Amino acid sequence: MTQAAHLTAVIVLYGQSPGESAALSSLLKTVSDRPDAVERISLIIYDNSPEAHTLSASTPFEAQYIHDAENAGLARAYNAALAHARTQGSTWLLLLDQD
Repeated sequence: MTQAAHLTAVIVLYGQSPGESAALSSLLKTVSDRPDAVERISLIIYDNSPEAHTLSASTPFEAQYIHDAENAGLARAYNAALAHARTQGSTWLLLLDQD
């Protein structure tokens, strides 16, 4: 029997809170329709905004918020997510922008 795949998703934000992100809203809606998938998903919200935001929405899966006021761009965010995905043994890495 094969082990179920694990997915790490990263959403990169700039100038908006996680609650304002269409990508996060869509991901949460999709997962609400598939509660069996929750244990196989982890989320990184990588915020390049000048000021940090709070993760006010509760997520049904593991979520990590990273604030990087330097706004080093997508590459740094995606590389951080890749490193996290490797430590989690993720099979997939899903790259999302805020919208």
